[in-house]
Amino acid sequence: MPYIAVQVISYCSKDAEEDLKLLISSLERVRYPQDRWELIFIDNPSPQGMMRGWIEATVLPKAGVTLPRVRLLCSDKNDGFAGGHQRGYEARSAETDVLFLLNQDAYIEPDTITHAVAAFDDSHIALVQSQIRLAQDPSRLNVLGNCLHFLGFGFSDGNGQTPAEASRSRLPHFFGSGAALFVRVQALEPYGYLFDPVYFMYHEDVDLSWRMRLLGFDIAFPENSIAYHRYEFSRSTAKFVWMEQNRWRTHLSRLKWRTLLVFMPAWVLMELGALVFAARSGYLGKRLFAYRFFFDPNVWSDIKKRRLETRRLRLHTDRDMLAMMVGRLTSQEVENVLLKYLVNPLLNVYFRGLLRFIVW
Repeated sequence: MPYIAVQVISYCSKDAEEDLKLLISSLERVRYPQDRWELIFIDNPSPQGMMRGWIEATVLPKAGVTLPRVRLLCSDKNDGFAGGHQRGYEARSAETDVLFLLNQDAYIEPDTITHAVAAFDDSHIALVQSQIRLAQDPSRLNVLGNCLHFLGFGFSDGNGQTPAEASRSRLPHFFGSGAALFVRVQALEPYGYLFDPVYFMYHEDVDLSWRMRLLGFDIAFPENSIAYHRYEFSRSTAKFVWMEQNRWRTHLSRLKWRTLLVFMPAWVLMELGALVFAARSGYLGKRLFAYRFFFDPNVWSDIKKRRLETRRLRLHTDRDMLAMMVGRLTSQEVENVLLKYLVNPLLNVYFRGLLRFIVW
């Protein structure tokens, strides 16, 4: 059976202890051979301190008893979701076959790992995302699968719906959510890394999925592998800036220049509309702050390096990637009348036209 390394980034917050209690309780009930998996905590410091003391007192004594082997990696700086999981990847045991990235504010069912591992019987599968349900209402979904808009916006399909309602969706799922994601370690070897720490947080799972797809791998979303996530939508400045900058970073790194050129009219139109919306909503300053991204020489040096990586390793074309994207933004969190009745129809027509035009 594959050897699984369950990676959890711990971060001290007001809900951290309660979240971790639920997580650990669920891991104690896992029905997967104890000698075939381990638990790795990557403890990132926060303004409130670290979770190291709590983990050492509460979790480590359970190692080899109700839990398998437990390891704790502590950092002297907060390097975010991307950097933390990358440290876990670098510290993995030599026998590790699969990484299971699991959020601190999530928990799983006893057979979640077993059902996910079964999907790896198909050698073309590099990533497996559990069906993620809302911890606040387990009858409803947080993530069935994730869609990627051709301008780089990622959103979850099925959020707030029942599994039966979401099953009627015909949207292609481009990427797996890092909240409960299994990763085949061998598939990462051509790149040599899990996440680029420069992402810090948000969109790193988009880039990972894109890289796997460029190598010819696919992503599985088994319905019987279930995780629960205490999801709360946030409009914080930090989230907005990281999401926007990492959206641009990924597209500029993974698409050919000629593809980006034909995207430009739609991209400019969307940015102008976003600026107007930001001004009317009171967060124009946040949007303007995000644009500093384009004036940083280090950003362009990083993009150049990543573009060379893409060119060297890609087995699929831009056309192949775009065929798995969508032309409409249907996330409930950004829904408004202008987007629904004007922007979405226009962008979708534009996108469909591009799919006929782009052959490279």
